[in-house]
Amino acid sequence: MNHLHIMACDRKFLIPYIKFINNNFNEKEHYFFIISNISKEEINFFSEENFFILENKIQIFKLLKIVYKAKSIYLHGLFNKWIVIFLFLQPWLLKKCNWIMWGGDLYYYKNRDKTLKSNIYEVIRKNLIKKLGNITSLVPDDYKVAQKVYNMKAKYNYGMYINPIKKSYLDQLLDNNSIREKKSLYIQIGNSADITNNHFEILDMLEKFKDENIKIFAPLSYGDQKYAKRVKEYGELRFKNKFIGMMEFLPANEYSNYLSQIDIAIFNHKRQQGLGNIYALLYLGTKVYIRNDVSTWSYLNNRLDFDIYNTLDIKNINYDKFKKNDKKEYNQKKAVIFFDENYIKKVWEKIFNKKGDFNE
Repeated sequence: MNHLHIMACDRKFLIPYIKFINNNFNEKEHYFFIISNISKEEINFFSEENFFILENKIQIFKLLKIVYKAKSIYLHGLFNKWIVIFLFLQPWLLKKCNWIMWGGDLYYYKNRDKTLKSNIYEVIRKNLIKKLGNITSLVPDDYKVAQKVYNMKAKYNYGMYINPIKKSYLDQLLDNNSIREKKSLYIQIGNSADITNNHFEILDMLEKFKDENIKIFAPLSYGDQKYAKRVKEYGELRFKNKFIGMMEFLPANEYSNYLSQIDIAIFNHKRQQGLGNIYALLYLGTKVYIRNDVSTWSYLNNRLDFDIYNTLDIKNINYDKFKKNDKKEYNQKKAVIFFDENYIKKVWEKIFNKKGDFNE
C-alpha cells in the first residue's frame, strides 16, 4: 500500500473522488479508511480489500494495522477528533501525512465555541498540524493562513476534488436554457444550512429589492436544520412568496438543473467555502458575489482572473447595477478547466509523486 486515505469529508465529494482514483490510478496502491455515513453498496465499484468503513469509535484501532504499512497518509478533512488524537499520540507518523484541507477544518481555530474543552483540543490540533509533512489546498491563501496560525513548515500542494456536478449535464442544461424564458430574476443565497453562510445579513442587504421582480432561493437541506428553519422563517417574513427555502436534498442532476436557472448567486462566508457550487455557477454564466475579505476572493478574482463581485457592495448599489452581468461568456470559458478530469488527474499525480507546486 502506497497511499492511505483517511476520509472524514463530505460524502458528496467522497464517492466521486474514490471513483476518480479507481478509474485513473492503480487501485492496489490506494486504501480508503472512511469515516462517513455511507454504505458498502455505495462504493461497490471498489474492491472490498481497498476500503474500510468506520462504524463505531472502537474500530479506529484498525488504523494501527495499516498506518505503518502506508508510504503516504492523506487526511481528507481534519474534522474527526478521534483521528486527530490518534495521530497526536503517534507524532512520528506526521511527516508522511498530507492534510487535504477543506476550509472549515482550517478555520476551526476561530469559529469554535471557546470552552475549556475546545481550548485543550485546539492545543492538540496545533501541535499536530505544525508537524505535518504536506498540506494540500485549492486556495493558496489558506495555506498561508495555516502557516501563520499553526507555524507550519509543511510543503504546499495544489489540489482539487472531482466536482459531483458533471459538465456534460451542465452543457445540456445550457442548451435547454437558450430557449427558456423566465419572468423573474432568480437569486441564490449561500449553499447550505451552515451558520457560516450568514444568510440573515444577505437577506437584510436584499430587502431594498423586495419590490422588484425577484425570487430568492436558499439551499438549506444540508447542515443545521434548526438554523435552516430560522432562515426560512426570516426569508418568508421579509420577502413573502418571493423567498424559497429549499429544505429537501436534491440529487446531483436535479441540483444542476436548479443551478442552471440561477441568475445571481450570493455567498457571504467569512472563509473559503462553496467552491464546487461556485465553479458550476461560473460555468453556467451566473453572476457570482463573494466577500472580498476571504481567501476565495484573492484566488478567484486576482489569481485566476474570474470576474467576481463583492458581496459587501450590494448594500451600496442600485438594482440595475446589482443584476447587470456583462462577463458571462468570459467566466464560462475560464471555468471549463475545473471540470476536466485529465487536468485533475495530473494535479493528483503531482501530489502522489510528491511534486506539489506552490506556483501551480
